[in-house]
Amino acid sequence: MNKTTIAIPAATTEGLAGPRSDHFGHCPAFVLVEVENKAVTRVTSVVNVAHEAGGCMKPVGILADHKVDVLVVAGIGRGPFQRLMEHGIAVYYADSGQFPDIRSAVEGFIADRLPMFSTGQLCTTGGGACHH
Repeated sequence: MNKTTIAIPAATTEGLAGPRSDHFGHCPAFVLVEVENKAVTRVTSVVNVAHEAGGCMKPVGILADHKVDVLVVAGIGRGPFQRLMEHGIAVYYADSGQFPDIRSAVEGFIADRLPMFSTGQLCTTGGGACHH
């Protein structure tokens, strides 16, 4: 595995020990984890903007600006999912119950235990089902 920067929506800026946030657009922060040869080499946190300050599209720009390669998420809407794809950011699904914190989600990705996020898992407006 080459160097990969993984972003995970986080409830805090505690890094690997912190809890995940269930949904991409509403998370307070992102934990960015650099992985090289299946080892974590760097961990940083980036504060997200308020959802009202650009909806779910502003965080896409934040991740693109930080050269993120992979997003690991429990839920995401169609618009940001498509924009992430346009920026070349791969999206993987990690169930919050099975991978409740940042560390377990990163370990799941490194161990190839996370599936790519599919369009059938996307959250929809108007009370649609989300898989988180």
